[in-house]
Amino acid sequence: MPIAKTAGKAIGKQALRSGLGFAGDVLEGVNVKEAAINNAKTGAARLVKKGKKALKRKRQKGGGIGKAAKRINTTRKVGKAKQKRKPRRKNKDVLGEYLA
Repeated sequence: MPIAKTAGKAIGKQALRSGLGFAGDVLEGVNVKEAAINNAKTGAARLVKKGKKALKRKRQKGGGIGKAAKRINTTRKVGKAKQKRKPRRKNKDVLGEYLA
C-alpha cells in the first residue's frame, strides 16, 4: 500500500505541473492540441525517470546473513551399543526410611 500511495502522489503532482504548463502554453498562443501533447509527453517522461530512480534506491543489495546450509551426516554408525539406564533412586524421608 505505501508504494501505491507514493506513486499516486507523484502522479498527482506531475499532472498538476503538466496542467499548469499546458495552461501557460495556451495563454502564450500555442495550439491547444500541440500544448496538450507536448506537456503529456514531458510529464510521462519525468514520471518514468523518477520511477526508475526510486526503484534503484529501493533495490535490495544483499550482504545480510544468509540461511545456513543444511548439513547431512554422511557417516553411518553401525552397531552402536545402547547405554544402560541407571536404576532409579528410591525416595527416602528425613529419617532415612523408604517411602512407598
